[in-house]
Amino acid sequence: RISQLNEFNDLMGVDLLMVFGEEVAAAYRPYLNKFRVNVICVGSAELDNLRTKENIYYIKHGRTISILYATTNLYFNYWYCGIEPPFIDRFFYNTQLQIMNGLNQILKSNQEVSLTVKFHPLLDRIDPPWIKDFKNKRINYIKSIPSFSDLIFQSDVIIIDIPTTTNLQAISTKRPVFVLIRHWRFPQRTLQILK
Repeated sequence: RISQLNEFNDLMGVDLLMVFGEEVAAAYRPYLNKFRVNVICVGSAELDNLRTKENIYYIKHGRTISILYATTNLYFNYWYCGIEPPFIDRFFYNTQLQIMNGLNQILKSNQEVSLTVKFHPLLDRIDPPWIKDFKNKRINYIKSIPSFSDLIFQSDVIIIDIPTTTNLQAISTKRPVFVLIRHWRFPQRTLQILK
């Protein structure tokens, strides 16, 4: 579903809109009667690149198991949300806190596990308050550099707390990916594709 008036942003000034896949093209079709635009599916060069890197560069880095946890950003409740029901930061905060508590238990029980927590790269986003509760030399917090797609290749397992672009990037590789989907209502067809 297209939300937040993106159908106007994306279609107003173009003759040709190139999208990732057929599902995205289908989401734009109801708006094509308002604009003279052709929509074509072209795939994603970035996802193709990740698949290529996966086959070339995956090197197991010793006995340490590296977990990559990609958090969603907090919206500070001032963001216009075109999604029903709107996202609430308290839910994200509590979800992240529960995930971090579980990951912290894994770190305490296994010295051969390290954790990288990747925050949203926007610099105007504040770090979540729970950081102060999780001080451990085997936890690495990263804001912008390296990127999530670069961190994938340093990780053995990927955890995502809300499926966004990071989900597409992660499932393009052969890494095990755990995605929490309770904050996002997917159509049954999408859930079947993800399985």
